Amino acid sequence: MFLFGCDVPPQVEVGRDVELLHNGIGTVVHPMTVIGDGACICQNVTIGDATNWPGYDGEGCFEGVVIGEGVMVCTGAKVLGSDGPLHVGKGTVVGANAVLTKSTGEDEVWAGVPARLIRKKRTANL
Repeated sequence: MFLFGCDVPPQVEVGRDVELLHNGIGTVVHPMTVIGDGACICQNVTIGDATNWPGYDGEGCFEGVVIGEGVMVCTGAKVLGSDGPLHVGKGTVVGANAVLTKSTGEDEVWAGVPARLIRKKRTANL
């Protein structure tokens, strides 16, 4: 796979079978990020620190982002931690252009600005 215009520092822990769609174009990942097995990250995604700007006067302390196993982060989404570690639960979907600033549960769908829980994922009864 070729990556173009993608910033994934070597400190990022990347699991097995992680996909960066569309060659990761425009994707930026903070060094304090863990990406779980089978996660899929679309183009133009930012995973980072919401406190890293001049004049930030909040009380939060960024401790990284953990993207769980099988998570889908859709096109243009921002996953921004600010208070401790931000966890995106196993199997969760972060919708296109969403701005996620808090941890999620497993198998949830989050969307909007700011992102909010839309629903639990539907599972097929096999």
